[in-house]
Amino acid sequence: MRFKGTDTKAVAEHVANSKVVADYARLYPSAPRRTVEIVTSIAADYEADGITLIFEVPDAPADRIERVRAAFGLTASEATLALHLADGGDMGSYAETRGISRNTARNQLQMVFDKTGARRQVELVKLLTDF
Repeated sequence: MRFKGTDTKAVAEHVANSKVVADYARLYPSAPRRTVEIVTSIAADYEADGITLIFEVPDAPADRIERVRAAFGLTASEATLALHLADGGDMGSYAETRGISRNTARNQLQMVFDKTGARRQVELVKLLTDF
């Protein structure tokens, strides 16, 4: 998930889900509110100078798979393969990890290509850059 540092709602949501801030909040109840204020004000100061602060928070693997499935109509296996390749993996390691043959992996990849419109793995990786 990516969000701008000036997006108060997104920063507040992330802070609300942060275990670190929750630990501080036990001692300092105003910690979550102050964290949002500090982050958004610093981001606003940088933005005034033409610099945009973007926060990237890694998603759970299941969330990424679901986003790719929804975006392209893939099955869970197809989405898992597509993301494995996008993250720098190869067909051999995917087949071995999943306990399937290389031919099964190739068939899944062909279905991924058909559904995404990509023709090569490089195109697929570019297509999945933001997932």
